[in-house]
Amino acid sequence: MRRFFALLSGTALLGAGAAFLPLEPVSQPSTAQVTVHCSAGDRGGFVTPDPVRIRPGDNVEWRMAANVLSDSIILTPKQDFAWPFEGPPPRSGGPARANNAGNAGQYRYNVTLYCRTPGGEAVREDIDPDIIIGG
Repeated sequence: MRRFFALLSGTALLGAGAAFLPLEPVSQPSTAQVTVHCSAGDRGGFVTPDPVRIRPGDNVEWRMAANVLSDSIILTPKQDFAWPFEGPPPRSGGPARANNAGNAGQYRYNVTLYCRTPGGEAVREDIDPDIIIGG
């Protein structure tokens, strides 16, 4: 009986000690929303926010502003920069999404957006934003 009692006492102490160990919080990936805008007045095409700031493992979704009459969003990394997400840069007629951001750093990319003028003409907009992946 004494052995059984001693074993239970040791387990209870171990259990109580484990409650005091610091646990690292597990963060879930989040998705940053980037809105793509066509030219307006004397301002060229742009994205908001610029730059977009995320953590490794996060996702980014690009959406067209409500007043954009575009057919597609095309994302391409700048010539000297790798694409920091899993898979190739998205090309989309609707929202474009990139998942699982990689290493920390600043990444330059282009957004090509074909906007329609009120007269129906398609005008190419090239936007030059940045993504900052931080720790």
